[in-house]
Amino acid sequence: MFPGRIEAGVGRSPGGNETIRSLLANGKENEMGIFRQKVQQLHNYVKGNTKIRRLPERKNHPDYMYLD
Repeated sequence: MFPGRIEAGVGRSPGGNETIRSLLANGKENEMGIFRQKVQQLHNYVKGNTKIRRLPERKNHPDYMYLD
């Protein structure tokens, strides 16, 4: 749609009751409460600040817009 733009939807929960959310978190209660940490990991990956290499490598990075 827009050149140079990445649209990604990331949510805290897919909805549903506590049992469904727990199953989607692989039964790990601590996994359900670290949303901001996971978003930061994604941000670091996109910016190239991880040990994982992105291909193709780019010098410019997309801007972020967070909607709460």
